[in-house]
Amino acid sequence: MRHGWAALLALVVAAGPLTAGPTAEEVRDLLARLKDRDISVRQAAVRDLGKIGPRDGVAVPVLVGALNDADENARQTVTAALARVGPAAVPALAGAVGRGDALTRRQACLALSQIGADARPAAPALAAALKDPERDVRAFAAQALARIAPADKDAMAALTTALRGPDAELRLSIVYALEQAGPRGDGVLAALATALADKDAKVRLAAAAMLARFGPDAAAATPALETALKDADGAVRVGAAAALVQVDDKRTAAAVPVLRAALQDADPEVRRGAAVVLGQVGPAAREALPDLRAALKDADAGVRQAAAQAVARVRE
Repeated sequence: MRHGWAALLALVVAAGPLTAGPTAEEVRDLLARLKDRDISVRQAAVRDLGKIGPRDGVAVPVLVGALNDADENARQTVTAALARVGPAAVPALAGAVGRGDALTRRQACLALSQIGADARPAAPALAAALKDPERDVRAFAAQALARIAPADKDAMAALTTALRGPDAELRLSIVYALEQAGPRGDGVLAALATALADKDAKVRLAAAAMLARFGPDAAAATPALETALKDADGAVRVGAAAALVQVDDKRTAAAVPVLRAALQDADPEVRRGAAVVLGQVGPAAREALPDLRAALKDADAGVRQAAAQAVARVRE
């Protein structure tokens, strides 16, 4: 028995004394120190706030109240602290998403996004924030919603509905946010396929880029990408061709003619992009060698450089 107590005592000593989390007043003091003129004081405050974690729910109301701090560094420190608190902070953050000033709403969305899947109870508040009057809040809400609830049908339905709405900037934000959900998220590929037909070329191009990043996992979007090869915008056609090659390398034959034609586009960025993608395709784009060699004399230096690199890769 004596040896048992000795072992227990050793564990207690090794663990050190139990420390209670900061009180609300202590958190307010730390927040005040973030603005001290002495950098060492500010750094110490950041370190102490960095110790706030899941068991420090008492700090949540104070931290939420500081989300709109005028100082960017202070806002990010507070946001990170709330994210570390995790689930205990979700109800207060969900409430902050729908009320208060724009900074508070935006940072609350960011904190929820950083919490991740544990913030799923906040999904309805984030879905409502897709209609927030402030552009940044809408964008941050879309990012958070896609990240915390990629398998939630209601969440994806809200994003898909907004993807058909009149706000082009929000539609673009949603396309980028869908990368957070991943290709296996409920309705993600269908949403990106829809975005490939968006009336804004930037949205269509972003959708193609997301599908390219997903690679073979985005095979279900192949028909939409093939349709996008005929897009009225040259950059979108090149983007769709690049994505098609990444998603299904058996469709290279459909992409190469589009890229060859793009080498004649009036926009040098489109021509350069086409040359880059042909280089990525490699030997399977051998039929494009005459076009690439002609592009070695292009008036744009960037096109010439991309064409030279592509010729080398295709000849390999």
